[in-house]
Order: sequence, then structure tokens, then C-alpha cells
Amino acid sequence: MKKILETKRCYIREFVEADVDPICQMNSDPEVMKYITDGKPQTYEYSKKRTVYFINEYYPKYPGLGMWAVVRKAGDQLMGWACLKHLDNQDLIEIGYRLIKDYWGQGYATEVSQALVHYGFTEASLDKIVGIASEDNIKSQYILQKTGLTFLKKAYYYQTNVVFYQLLKKDYLT
Repeated sequence: MKKILETKRCYIREFVEADVDPICQMNSDPEVMKYITDGKPQTYEYSKKRTVYFINEYYPKYPGLGMWAVVRKAGDQLMGWACLKHLDNQDLIEIGYRLIKDYWGQGYATEVSQALVHYGFTEASLDKIVGIASEDNIKSQYILQKTGLTFLKKAYYYQTNVVFYQLLKKDYLT
């Protein structure tokens, strides 16, 4: 297991096989998935396939990028995931996060996102990071804004109406 970065209250590391079941459980929660793609929970099979893909294929192919486990330091508890990964079929790197409901509203997503932006620009040599949120997910849009990303455009993506945000390295470093 490779640790990617650490924040005040949590650390981010590569997924391990033991993460598959809790990630699948989180992704099957209708409330967690309300604003994700078509708003429907993911099947266990789909979630498992995607998580295992990152473990076995994405990490070796794209060092320094991926979808990673977010773990709370106190109690070493898996809280969900965060990512800096290639946006499907585009030459862009997307920041993202998904947490188990127990960890909502406590600032974890903002804390992790801010750390990922810093990592992306200072360690992963990215020039631009984009964030995407459902048009109806005001809380996620607020997190992206607090992280320093600015509104770019509205679009239809991930099977829903979304808003794109972006942050350029030159703007982050000034």
C-alpha cells in the first residue's frame, strides 16, 4: 500500500483489496449516489470492477494519479475515496471525492481536496485540474470553490447536467 499524501486528520493511499467491500457498500447507498451520474446506486459488481481496475491497471500505468482511499487517522477508518484521474475520453485531470455519509459535513472533503490540489501542482506536475459537480449538488460546488477552482461552464456529462470548474497551476502558485 502506497501512501500518497497526508492531511491534518486523514491520509490518502492507494486502494488495497480490503477496501473493495466498504467502497462497494458506500457506492450502493442511494443517498451517497444521489448526485452521481444517473443518481442510482452502483451495483456491487460494477464498484468492485472499478476499484480493482485502479489497483491492478491504473496505478501502474499512471504513477502519481488515481482514485485513492481516504482514511481517517483517528481509528484508521476508511472514509471513502478521492481522486486526481484522467477525465473519461478527455485530456484533462479531474479532482473528485466521495465519502461515507458518517463523514459528511465535517470539512473532510474540503481538507482532502485542498491537499490534492497542492499535490497535483507540486508533486504530480499538473498544469490544470478540473472538477465536475451535478448542477443540483450545491455542496459539492461549494467544496470545489473553497478548494480554489472557478466556474468554467455548464455541460451534460456523466449522464446528467453538470458544472465544470477549473484551476490552473499558474493561478494556484500566484
